[in-house]
Amino acid sequence: MSNPDTNQWLLECYERPIELCRKLTSYFKGATAGQIYDHLTFHGLYSYPTKPAKQVVSELQRLQAWDIVQKEIKLLRKEWQGPQIPTFILPAHSTKSGLAFNDKLFIFLPPDCSESEIKAVVTHEYHHVCRLSRFFQNESDYTLLDAIVLEGLAEHAVRERLGSQLVAGWTNWYTASQLEEFWETLFFPNRQLPKSSWAHEHLVNGTAGNPRMAGYAVGYFLVGRYMKSSGLTTAGLLGVSAEQMVKKLS
Repeated sequence: MSNPDTNQWLLECYERPIELCRKLTSYFKGATAGQIYDHLTFHGLYSYPTKPAKQVVSELQRLQAWDIVQKEIKLLRKEWQGPQIPTFILPAHSTKSGLAFNDKLFIFLPPDCSESEIKAVVTHEYHHVCRLSRFFQNESDYTLLDAIVLEGLAEHAVRERLGSQLVAGWTNWYTASQLEEFWETLFFPNRQLPKSSWAHEHLVNGTAGNPRMAGYAVGYFLVGRYMKSSGLTTAGLLGVSAEQMVKKLS
């Protein structure tokens, strides 16, 4: 499966991001270009043009973004026995980010992103793709517990491959005792919340009065404990359910 030529898409449609998203409708069953735009911009896609299209493409080319991403995914597919999926490289609204599905991947990059940072976001997001493709056919199927373990596993994959210096800052925001408290009071009681629940995203991302990025941080903490007790790597944990990990630790 060849990757879409987002380079050319940007030259044609960068100034009209909803038109750009119209090119994605065949990848999102039943979704309109506007709905896709809303979803992608919420997760880090640029929302409006800030410079000429040629400059945007030139900046991504200077990063060698397409080459780095394709090379990393090729390595990760072999290491994790992952699926071959279309990957879309597009400009970020601000910082690097991504959005993973079981059948496609989006990488959003700013013009000042380093090669190591590109590798980190690709590692994190492609780990999501591998786990989602094994466990969930529909995004709506997974629970709050599934979501935080998904995030924790992906960031431990970054640590394993690229070193602690490239993991996200939220991995060090809280002490172990704080994370234990978050788990016991916020996440364990709500662990079966479906993704469709309004509280799900607020807990994962730390909005609506919840501790900032708490779901990510608790997931990283739980996965780290399980890795230590089991001796498994993140590759070995791709097929282990979130429920199994928590049961072993409880």
